Amino acid sequence: MDFDKFDKIDKKEAFKPGTNLYALVCAVVGFAIALLALIIGFWKTLLLVAFFVVGWFIGKTGIVQKLTAYFAERYREPR
Repeated sequence: MDFDKFDKIDKKEAFKPGTNLYALVCAVVGFAIALLALIIGFWKTLLLVAFFVVGWFIGKTGIVQKLTAYFAERYREPR
């Protein structure tokens, strides 16, 4: 089996809408959300997804580092 061809795949190109990998990941996420809705209920699942989206946004934008630097500068003790 030729495994060298996997090293030549552009990782950014492989995970774009319309590719098989993208469809597989979306299907797994959809299945997980449906399973959660069946197990813990619709509203709890919706709340969990909302918290996930907020956490993803905070992590993606780097707002935590900006807020930490802002408050550290604002509330540091004067010398």
